[in-house]
Amino acid sequence: MITGKLKDLNRYIGINKNLDIAIAYIQKEEWRNAPMGETPVAGQHVLLRRFDCKTVSSEEKPFEGHQVYGDIQLLVKGNEIVEYTDLLHTKALNEYQKEDDFQEYQGTALGSFLLEEDSFAICFPEDLHKPDITHVSTKVEKAVIKFMIEEGETYGLSGN
Repeated sequence: MITGKLKDLNRYIGINKNLDIAIAYIQKEEWRNAPMGETPVAGQHVLLRRFDCKTVSSEEKPFEGHQVYGDIQLLVKGNEIVEYTDLLHTKALNEYQKEDDFQEYQGTALGSFLLEEDSFAICFPEDLHKPDITHVSTKVEKAVIKFMIEEGETYGLSGN
């Protein structure tokens, strides 16, 4: 998982080709005014999902995990806490839902951070995360950019 300020997002170019496309899209700022719902950015390789949601207490929300896509969590309005963990500290609550690339987990958070309007969180498939936890805002306007991890692809900076 990578967290930071949007102004520093360029530092993460070169980790994954679809992440690079997502970063370029974020830097154009179009995601802030995109329509609600899902918008393809680069076919099924990079998708934008815009939505409103209510924040909840940590106890009301499970961790989520993905196998095919990484997430870039962004806030258009509001703030929230995001908790994170790994598979060693959780147990699956349901079967993996291939069509939604989604599975829920119950477990112990290893840490948390504040996601605000000028920040981001990049969650890779191995990063179980629990977004939408109430900090100050009880309603947030979000954008999640999904970037595909190609089969057999490893991440890392080329040449290293």
